[in-house]
Amino acid sequence: MLFMPESPRFLMHKGKTLEAYKVWRRIRGVESLESKEEFFVLKASVEEEEGEVASKATGKYPWMDFIR
Repeated sequence: MLFMPESPRFLMHKGKTLEAYKVWRRIRGVESLESKEEFFVLKASVEEEEGEVASKATGKYPWMDFIR
């Protein structure tokens, strides 16, 4: 576990897209067009998730989302 990199999805949520790409390239490779496309789909889905979370945030009490 000490030598395993953080997941690209986790790094993207933290705003570290370049590091996420480096990990993605090391894990999946980028020789094929499909693998590059898959990375950009991952990036788009992370951005969409963050947008949904921001729109659903209760504002004053964000910890209430855990209860619901």
